[in-house]
Amino acid sequence: MTAARLPPILIADDDADDQFLLRRALQKAKVENPIVTFNDGDDLLQFLTAGTAPEQSHGAPPCLLFLDLNMPRMTGFDVLATLAHAKLGRGLKTVVVSSSSREEDVERAKRLGASEYLIKFPGPETFGRIVADALEKVGGVEAKRGSQDAA
Repeated sequence: MTAARLPPILIADDDADDQFLLRRALQKAKVENPIVTFNDGDDLLQFLTAGTAPEQSHGAPPCLLFLDLNMPRMTGFDVLATLAHAKLGRGLKTVVVSSSSREEDVERAKRLGASEYLIKFPGPETFGRIVADALEKVGGVEAKRGSQDAA
């Protein structure tokens, strides 16, 4: 299956550096799915409601969302609640990526439907392995077989 036909992976994070690190970790994990990024929850929900971004149509519903909790306009918690309430996230696995290690944030995210919860960035090598492990756990992503180098 070509990358244009694979379901996209979404990244919603207001920090360009964090988007870059996630993208790089996915590339190091040899993920072939197209990656679409959003700077806030509003833009992400607009994409999911419309079914496609004007500049990036991939022909398949997204399979995975990496979601930051602390974003302007709409937090990751608000996004999770909206996805659950509006049934927009049906079939979309969500991995929360946050700087918060508070147990109540982890529990709240999982209660709202997050599949996994990753702490931002414990170090490039560790984070690369954590992303690769999360991809394996949630499934639905095309990756070439081989080593998963550090981010």
